[in-house]
Amino acid sequence: MKKKLAFILALALSAGSITAFADEEIEVKGKYVAGTSAGTIIAVDVTWEDMTFTYTDGDKTWNPDTHEYDTTEGSWGKEVTDAVRSITVTNHSNAQIKALYSFKSDVAGLKHMIYKNVFLLDNAEGTEPENAPQFVNYFSIYGGGIDSDQKLGTFTVTIAEHKAYEVDSEGYTMAATFEELETLLDRGGKIKFANDIEIPNSEVCELTKDVDIDLNGHTLKGGLANDGFDCKIKNGKINTHRTPLDSNGGTTDVTNCELTTNGSTAVSVSGGTVTLTDCKMVREDRTPAIVVENTGTLILKGNSVVSGKAALWGGTTVIGAGTYDFDPTNYVDENSFTIAKDGENWVVTAK
Repeated sequence: MKKKLAFILALALSAGSITAFADEEIEVKGKYVAGTSAGTIIAVDVTWEDMTFTYTDGDKTWNPDTHEYDTTEGSWGKEVTDAVRSITVTNHSNAQIKALYSFKSDVAGLKHMIYKNVFLLDNAEGTEPENAPQFVNYFSIYGGGIDSDQKLGTFTVTIAEHKAYEVDSEGYTMAATFEELETLLDRGGKIKFANDIEIPNSEVCELTKDVDIDLNGHTLKGGLANDGFDCKIKNGKINTHRTPLDSNGGTTDVTNCELTTNGSTAVSVSGGTVTLTDCKMVREDRTPAIVVENTGTLILKGNSVVSGKAALWGGTTVIGAGTYDFDPTNYVDENSFTIAKDGENWVVTAK
């Protein structure tokens, strides 16, 4: 090929006034050979404060009237924080991990509390070692007592790999367990339920970040409390013996949800703004289904249903279309809506 090109070029040059170019395109190929996968490496630092707790026995004072000693109760410290210790888990792995915490004791009457029994930590990819994902848990003891120096028990931290979260086409991260939900609430962002989720003892989770929660047709067995963030909740049920939705600040927009309680108020607004669209609030006994007080603002719109009385003690309440167990007249814009009594209910309809 090289000689042929040279011959053609020579002929062109001998013609005098003819300009010639010789182009040859050569395809260059690359061959890919996959490297060996790095695999999963679990590397976790677990550190803790000194786990020595001091028990001070009660004081004894002779009582001459009873001829007995009056004894004050012993304690694990003058302040509550004296009996609290921290345990820190830092994840240097290339995988998400689950940390499980437990305590076992043989000391009679000794009780304990662990801030979170389970916590999920992101992998360390994309972080500097000093900024690796980290969680600080807290452990405390109370009750019981000892009469000499002795072992109180064993605190165990169990580390396991956690399957990576699934993110759907809308950018919602799926939550299938309470531990996953709790971790995602701590992160903030878009969360979608994969199934029903129960908060232990149907208690309340405090919202500490801006969140967009899609219940996805499922039920949260427990409550949510907003103290000052922008939160959206939609498409499902919140059911608890506590208050399903408690607002002390921020904005909370709830759409197409049923909030039910058998032991408290369905919706309590003492601060912030709560907007309920196409929602149903259910409380069957004398406790009000909704409470608005202090600086809270409650807006009911769409086609809301309130099954239970209302205690509108303060704040601001704006009521739109819906069916109510109480007279909403003072809170309805009669230029935009009509109000009609239907048996024991009041029905508000857009004009």
